Amino acid sequence: MTRVAGAPILELVRGSFEREGMEVSKPPMAGSDSRSTIRRSTVSRSNEEMIVSRSSAYTFRATIPLPIEQTRARIEAALKAEGFGVLTEIDVTATLRAKLGIVRPPYLILGACNPQLAHAAIEIEPSIGALLPCNVVLRQAADVEETIVEILDPEAALAIAGSEQVAPIAAEAAARLRRVLAAVAADKPAAR
Repeated sequence: MTRVAGAPILELVRGSFEREGMEVSKPPMAGSDSRSTIRRSTVSRSNEEMIVSRSSAYTFRATIPLPIEQTRARIEAALKAEGFGVLTEIDVTATLRAKLGIVRPPYLILGACNPQLAHAAIEIEPSIGALLPCNVVLRQAADVEETIVEILDPEAALAIAGSEQVAPIAAEAAARLRRVLAAVAADKPAAR
C-alpha cells in the first residue's frame, strides 16, 4: 500500500469524504472492485439520496441524466461558482477519430484550476505544477442520454508530493470540487 506522510492514501481519501459529511459505506478491499459508495445525506434529488460514487482511489463521480453538452454548461457554471476556471479542453473523441479512426461516444477532459489555490500550492512546492490542473471528465454513458462526470480528487493527486503544507490546500480544492459535483447532480448552483 502506498503511504504518504505516514498515512495510507485510501485513508487520506476516506478522511476527505468524512470531513465533508460523507459516509463511506463500502470501503475498497484488496483484490476486489475498488469502488466505494459515498453518501451525502444533506443533498437530495427527487426524494432520493444523491449518491456520489468513488470510481477509483483518485476520482469521485456522479451520473447526470442529461446529454454531455448540457452537463458541460452546468459543470462550468458550478466550477465558476467555486472559483475555478477551465484552462484546457481535450476532446478525446475527436482526437481518437482523427489520429486512429476510432469512433466512440463523446468524451471530454476539462482542466479546471482555482488560481488562488494553485498559487498557494506552487508557492509551497514549485514542482506541484506537474500535478495541475484538476481534470474533470465528462463522458456519455453507453446507449443513454446520461453523462458520467468524474473529477480528480486533489487530495489523492497532491498526496504524491508528501507535503503537510500542501495537504490543507488540496483538502480545500477537494471540498470545492465535491460541491461542484453535488450541485450539478442535485441540479442547483454550487454554494459556498
